[in-house]
Parts: sequence; C-alpha cells; structure tokens
Amino acid sequence: MEQQKWLSINGKLWRVLTKAGEALILNFFWLILSVPILTSGAAMIAFYYAMTKAVRREQGGYAACFWASFRLNLKASILPTAIAIAAVALYWLGIQKIWSCGNTFAQTLCFAIAVLLTAIFFWICPLLSRFELRADEAWRMAFYCAIRHFPRTAVLLLAAFAGGSLIWIFLPAVIFVPCMLMALASRILEPVLVGIAKNSAKNQSDSEADPWYLSE
Repeated sequence: MEQQKWLSINGKLWRVLTKAGEALILNFFWLILSVPILTSGAAMIAFYYAMTKAVRREQGGYAACFWASFRLNLKASILPTAIAIAAVALYWLGIQKIWSCGNTFAQTLCFAIAVLLTAIFFWICPLLSRFELRADEAWRMAFYCAIRHFPRTAVLLLAAFAGGSLIWIFLPAVIFVPCMLMALASRILEPVLVGIAKNSAKNQSDSEADPWYLSE
C-alpha cells in the first residue's frame, strides 16, 4: 500500500521526477538565452527566480515565472551585463600577461581577485531576482553577503569548481549541471535572502504582494 502511494501520480517519486523535468527545461531556457551574451544576465536572474519560486516552492508555473522575470529584468540588465563582460575580458587578458611573467605575488593576487569576483557573482543574481536594486547597490550588497556569509559562499565556489570541471571534461553535462548548481544555490542562499527581506521595510511591502518571499 505504501509503495503504491509512493508511486502514484501524487506520490513522492512523481513529484521528484516532475521537479527534475522542470529544472532541466529551465536549464534549456537559460542556455538558449545566454547565447546572445547580452541577455545572459537577465537569463541568469530568471533562472534563479523560477528555480526558487516555481520548482522548489511550487508557487506558480516554472515557465511563467522564468519569462516574467526575464522580461522584467532584460532592459535594465543589458548595460551592466555588457560592462561586466568587457571587464572580465580585459581582466582575462591582464591575467594572461601576468601569468606569463612568472611573478608569484601577482599571480596569487589575480587568483584571489578572480575568486572574489566569482563569489560576488554568485550573490548578485539572486539578489536582483528578489529585490529592486541599482547596479551599485547590488554590487555592494553582493560583496557584503559574500564576505559576511563566507561558509555559504565557499560551498558554492567548491560546487561551481566541481560542476565546471565536469562540464570541461564532459561537455554534454551542460544540459543538467547548471540546474543542479542553481538548485543548490537556491537552497544555500535563500535563508539569507529571506532574512534580508524580513529586516527591510521596503522589501516587507514587496513581500505582501508575493508572500512566498518570506518563506524558507
């Protein structure tokens, strides 16, 4: 009897498979919308938003959540995304020159900056998916969260390194690894974002329209 209940359409197995399917489709949306590069910022924000609200908390349809967030953030995210891409490209060129000179201190410094920027990136998209922030506010808050909640940041850094290594070795893994990382990021970061929402008068008013914001 228990086995039949577990295997029924409303059982745990069906729910797990449904969530996995939704996550894979969101992964596909994100991949396609990241190809134009300039839309990759809005795609990442929408990916996190839909993964958290629709897949993990079952508050609305996953596709509707993704596209609503993507449309909402697309215009405002294009310029910051372009600036970020240009900065990363220039930084990469600089790293190549520094790495070739053999200066250990400079190499270590560049590596530390790269890790810090990656850590900030892990926070900035979830923050923008939840709160209305100017670009400078988002960067400052992401920097603060990355340092203040370093254990959570460290777990994401290690997970991203493992996931990136897997994709590098086995490219087809790109169809499922990003959604696994996004689900992990949502689980790790949401308690912090919920705390920020509860302590912010502005976001308290936002949460009245979307009550799921305050649930972990």
